[in-house]
Amino acid sequence: QIWRRRRSREGFDSIFIDETHLFNINELSIFHKLTRSENCQPIAYSVDRSQALGDRGWTTEAFEHAFDPDQQFGKIDSINVKSIFRCSPEIIDLAFSVTSSGATLFTNFHNPLIAATSAFSAEEERRCRKPLYINYADDDLMFSNSFHRAESMAKEMGCQKADIAIIVFGDDAFRSMQGISHDQKKPVEIIKSRGDLDAVDRAKQGGKYVLSAPEFVGGLEFSAVILVGVDSGRVPPNSSGAGESQAFLNYSAHQRLYVSITRAKYRVEILGVKARGMSQALVSAQTSGMLDVVDAP
Repeated sequence: QIWRRRRSREGFDSIFIDETHLFNINELSIFHKLTRSENCQPIAYSVDRSQALGDRGWTTEAFEHAFDPDQQFGKIDSINVKSIFRCSPEIIDLAFSVTSSGATLFTNFHNPLIAATSAFSAEEERRCRKPLYINYADDDLMFSNSFHRAESMAKEMGCQKADIAIIVFGDDAFRSMQGISHDQKKPVEIIKSRGDLDAVDRAKQGGKYVLSAPEFVGGLEFSAVILVGVDSGRVPPNSSGAGESQAFLNYSAHQRLYVSITRAKYRVEILGVKARGMSQALVSAQTSGMLDVVDAP
């Protein structure tokens, strides 16, 4: 009742929402109540449905219902934006393969990369490589060699250590990587909140590696990424300990892998333990020739 009296004075003339896919249905239901008039909903929002998290993902109908639950305002206008993608064509193909092999293929599957075009110069194209999956004998070798792979790529591309993000899948693996970085005295800036640009700037200024988890790298960009622990039993995890359904774990694993891959502009390397086997989220990419697989020497 208080807001109804104050709405005409304190409500918003228009609302612009970015990354709408990161809000849940309860949060989205609030926006249409924040406009100046309850009879007019001047709301514009952007969505990357491939990054949406949930058991079945967002559909156009679900978004429309969230913003207009009583269906007062008619059909919402939709605009598909053609974009110049920041990633190399090889990385785009890998990301598309991961997205299309996920649960949403049979529900609301939408290829956000279909209109993606590359504007790379000849010099930028020379920095690109086909995505690579490297098998290691065990976790310790995989964790310790991730820093070596980052340093090698930085030297090859002539960029800073901070331009190569090491993204670790699984809480246990992330803790192990932090411990190894400390034991080996690796200069590391750890990102523990989503889109932490300040941490990336500190890494560049201090000549440090960037270490993070997939849930924190959205909104960031790097020359290359090294994805650690993308193997069977970890991506997707067999269980979370928090009671989520296996369907949810499968969906979120594809989403996080997609987000992590598309942080890279030129190169993606993926590390796993051979005894575990490759994550099922990548098998289609390997079969289609989008991903080379090698054993670590």
